[in-house]
Amino acid sequence: MPNFLETVSAAGDVITQSFLEFQAGSPPSDIFQVPSEQPCLDLRPSNPSMMMNNNHRSLWDHDVALLLSAPPLHLSKSGFGHGRSDPQMTVPEEFDCRGEWPHCISPVMNQGKTCGSCWAISSVAALADRTCIHHNDSGLNVTLLSPQFLVSCFAQQGCEGGSIGPTWLELQSRGTATESCVPYTGVDDHQCPAECQDGTPIHLQRAEVVYTRWAGWDINVTVRMIQEDILLHGPVQAEMWLFYDFYLHTTGVYHADHSSPLIGGQSVRILGWGVEAATGEPYWYVANSWGQKWAQDGIGKIRRGTNECGIEDAVV
Repeated sequence: MPNFLETVSAAGDVITQSFLEFQAGSPPSDIFQVPSEQPCLDLRPSNPSMMMNNNHRSLWDHDVALLLSAPPLHLSKSGFGHGRSDPQMTVPEEFDCRGEWPHCISPVMNQGKTCGSCWAISSVAALADRTCIHHNDSGLNVTLLSPQFLVSCFAQQGCEGGSIGPTWLELQSRGTATESCVPYTGVDDHQCPAECQDGTPIHLQRAEVVYTRWAGWDINVTVRMIQEDILLHGPVQAEMWLFYDFYLHTTGVYHADHSSPLIGGQSVRILGWGVEAATGEPYWYVANSWGQKWAQDGIGKIRRGTNECGIEDAVV
């Protein structure tokens, strides 16, 4: 059984303090590629106990500050950025973007064992999905976008993890290439390509508008607001705390075992929601980036309405 080093100093640096052993052992390598122990997201709280407080917003304030203080980029207050829901909208008990827009949802990717690139994979997938949905009348399939371009070209982030705030600023200011132009390798070589793999010019696709629950600091987003936004526009990106037992999630609705090691953070796409038939427990459909052998074809169910692992507290 492996030991996992997990401590965070008051300054946010990983330090040697204690070793935590998870009794269930490590996930079999033939089930899926376990991501690197390097956290995929830079979430570093000033106090690790904050993760237990579902109402504590400062876990994400670094990302939020970057999103809100970046002229000339524009943050829309549309969607849940308004801070209020639409009482006239009907929110169904179950909804799945894969069923509503089957040709517009990017497939699950595998970030690989040694590259903490979930921040790039989930952001470009959400951008690709929403772009396709916005142009849904054209009947075209989703154009897959390149997380590798971000990994290789975005100097502040790479395979050692990143933050979604700077990522969306990058997607607004510069954009990313298509997946066919710059395919995913899971290698942080710091070599930004000057042309596509076939020698043709790179055409970058940008995010025109980014909005978050913090388009105004006093906004208290609700589960319903997130649902309404998904109904209108498609998948959203979310951050969550990553506990070791999340690696082992297969079926049913996930809620973290806080006695298992806190590994870091993970960024995912929320594709929809539902209610577990056997238990009546509400959940989100979440697309991860650990390949199709994780959970159910790479899609897991995470408890909805309780801010499980902070997933409802950091949505873009």
